[in-house]
Amino acid sequence: MFGRKKQAKRILEQDPSVIEEHAPTLHDLMTVADGIEVRASEVYVSPSGYTKMYYVTGLPSTVHFGYLQRFFRVGADVHISMHVEPADSALAISKRTKLMTKIEAEILAEQKAGTNKQLAFLQQEYHLLEKEREELRLGAERLFYVTVVLAVSSPDRHEFEAACERIEREGFEGFLIREAFKEHDLGFRSVAPIGENVLRHPIEMTASALANSFPFTNSRFSHEYGVPIGVDWSSGHLNRYDAWHKKLVNANAVIIGKAGSGKSFFVKGLVARSAAMGIRHAIVDYEG
Repeated sequence: MFGRKKQAKRILEQDPSVIEEHAPTLHDLMTVADGIEVRASEVYVSPSGYTKMYYVTGLPSTVHFGYLQRFFRVGADVHISMHVEPADSALAISKRTKLMTKIEAEILAEQKAGTNKQLAFLQQEYHLLEKEREELRLGAERLFYVTVVLAVSSPDRHEFEAACERIEREGFEGFLIREAFKEHDLGFRSVAPIGENVLRHPIEMTASALANSFPFTNSRFSHEYGVPIGVDWSSGHLNRYDAWHKKLVNANAVIIGKAGSGKSFFVKGLVARSAAMGIRHAIVDYEG
């Protein structure tokens, strides 16, 4: 006889990271919403709009400071949640040793065959693993298991789909990103500020890569009216400076920088752009 196997019920264990009974729950956060509908490929929160969840499965071989900032420029609201857990360094060292042995065998096979198609790539991977293993062995680096979850949201359907398409199409220079298909409810809870990591798709990340991921920049450092002084590299927004803003103590400014960094260029640009707004400057050069 053939019968239909009953699907096992998924039980989400309580995350110990939640701070006792005073921590907010998902129900507390959704009290202002008219309703929430979880679909296979998105979440709809009424009346806020559409939300799609993604998680990172791989990082580029080289990451720079504030490398997650690029996700905030997709054309929609983006929220990123990172859940960090310490990793076992001994296990990581053993894993890298096995990978190095495998890559070394592939290098020898390439050299023996005389093809050398992937020789440079394999050698680069080998040296990278060797460096990471040595840093872990000496205690110069630490490893963590990090789950990086992204929520892309917008009340406008066209803007929402365009932002999701950009993330899925471009991949952002070496990032491996997957949609949380049929797991959007778990991703929604993991991004919500309730301290729960129920999606759990961790990747290995060194302490330096983890430190570089935090967005320490402020994209809102700009006056509403004032002289344009440049573009914020992290957000792409135009920054304006109003020396007579009511929240400033006075109109004084100090410009500090090393030789050749552009101090004189900045002052000349500030004076020239201020003239277009009816502001005139008197320049005193005490060195003559």
